[in-house]
Amino acid sequence: LTPSGSVKYISRLGNLDFGVRYLVGTWPLSADKPLPAVSVELLGGPRFNSINQYLRINLSVIKIATVPIDIGRFSLVGKHQTVKNGSLVIDYNNQYIEPFLGVRLGLWLSPKFLVNLKGDVGGFGLVGDDHVDCNMEALLGYRVSQHVYAYAGYRAHGGWYDFGQDLVQLNVAM
Repeated sequence: LTPSGSVKYISRLGNLDFGVRYLVGTWPLSADKPLPAVSVELLGGPRFNSINQYLRINLSVIKIATVPIDIGRFSLVGKHQTVKNGSLVIDYNNQYIEPFLGVRLGLWLSPKFLVNLKGDVGGFGLVGDDHVDCNMEALLGYRVSQHVYAYAGYRAHGGWYDFGQDLVQLNVAM
C-alpha cells in the first residue's frame, strides 16, 4: 500500500476567564521587612472556550503493489467529516461556557517586581464535549503603575475532549 498526497491541519483554541478572585492572604518572608512576601489567591467562575479544528488529507494516488486505486469515486458525509474526490476533511467548531477553579501564588520581590505561578482546572465534564482542561502559568511581572502590570512568561494548556463516536477522542497539549 503506497499513498501519496498532502495534509493540512489548522487548530485554534482560545479561552477567556470571567472569574473572580479571593485574596486568602499575604505573608512577608522576613519578620524584619515587608518584602519579599508571598500571596495566595483563589480563582473561580465561568470560562468561555472556542475550539476550531480543521484537517484535510488529500490522497492523490493510492497504489496496492503497482495497481493504482481510483479514490476519487469514494464519498462519505459524517457529523464532522467528509470524504469527497479523494480528500478526507474533518471540520469541528464549538464555543461554550464552562466553570473553572484555580489558585495563584505571588512572590513579591520588590515594590515593582513579582513572580506569579497560576494553575486552574475547568470543564469537569459538565458542559461541552464532556471534557476537562487545565492551564499552568509562570510569569515575571513589572508594576508599571498602581493598577497596571506587564508580564512575560510561559503558559501551558492541556485539554482532554471527547467528540463522541465520530472522532473518538482528541488530546491537546500546548
